[in-house]
Amino acid sequence: MRHQQERTVIKKEDFLRNLRGGAINISRASRRTGIHRDTYYNWMKVDKDFAVRVNMPLTEDEIRTILNKEIRHKWRKHTETGL
Repeated sequence: MRHQQERTVIKKEDFLRNLRGGAINISRASRRTGIHRDTYYNWMKVDKDFAVRVNMPLTEDEIRTILNKEIRHKWRKHTETGL
């Protein structure tokens, strides 16, 4: 049981890192973390600390990081398709 709790804590931290590091939405952050979206919604219901951390405003650096990743992604997609 303890091992499972430790794994859950690690997964929650991974999810937050993915969400705040450029995943942009719950679906993408869940995929990158290796969890189902239902797991995220369950965590939001039962873990108020997690919910608070998810809903914290992004810092300017986090916003910059997300925007840069999206721009690079769109640029790569644009240059690969020749549009």
